[in-house]
Amino acid sequence: MAHLTLCRSSLIHGSNSLPDAVPEETSASTVVVARLDSSSSEAAHSAAAVYARMTAARHKESLSADAVSTVTMGSVIDRAMAGLPTWMAYSDGRRVLLPTGRWLGGYFATAVDRLGDLHLLRSCTGPTLDIGCGPGRLSAALSARKVCALGIDTSPAAVSTTRGRGTAAALCDVFGSVPAAGLWSHALLADGNIGIGGDPLALLFRVRTLLADGATIVVEVDAESGRGLECDAVRWETDTAASPWFAWAQIDAPALTAAAIAANMDIVGVTEYGGRMFMHLFCR
Repeated sequence: MAHLTLCRSSLIHGSNSLPDAVPEETSASTVVVARLDSSSSEAAHSAAAVYARMTAARHKESLSADAVSTVTMGSVIDRAMAGLPTWMAYSDGRRVLLPTGRWLGGYFATAVDRLGDLHLLRSCTGPTLDIGCGPGRLSAALSARKVCALGIDTSPAAVSTTRGRGTAAALCDVFGSVPAAGLWSHALLADGNIGIGGDPLALLFRVRTLLADGATIVVEVDAESGRGLECDAVRWETDTAASPWFAWAQIDAPALTAAAIAANMDIVGVTEYGGRMFMHLFCR
């Protein structure tokens, strides 16, 4: 618990601070769905089977890591601050512009982005683990509200930027050694970070081991319905450089529901705002 106490001393005040209440005119479209009963082993087995079939059906052949490692989180952050674009490239040739302004937060983000983050964070009232924190906008926003928060990331630049905002951050892999494991009340998998490692179910099982009983996980999922689960090899690209390929996944609400049941978790709420969707998972 000493670590959690230390977190509380890392506070930030300024452009990333979020108000405690949502103005009525900007309230989200919020739907609280019936809690799914995941206590039945048959239900969990059935959900796991569905998830396995989705994975097998949607998994795409990984590509070799043949790109020059010149695009890192550090360079993505630098490019975002300079107003330069970075893309996520997929194995089928698609390229999607990364929302780096939203990742940075503050005046780099739009008003809709900032309000979306407010809805994402409003249920985090106790010690919160921000997994794949990136530049640390969410951890900083929680710290500004005097909520204990720790950002973790495998990027030294991300951790440095987060700490530069006056917020606690640790350089570590979610599948490795994580500070205060088993003590966190909430975990964030924002900005599509449910895709880390290319296997959302494995990630949910791992995150559960980092949390206390009765904890919650807030997962930002693909708001476009009908995509199910897509596991792919992806990389970051600029006009002149690329990172190595790495495993990633995208998942929509129905597919995450199946994964959550398989992981013995309940879906207790769904929030939509500004084209983003956040699902709230309760850990038994």
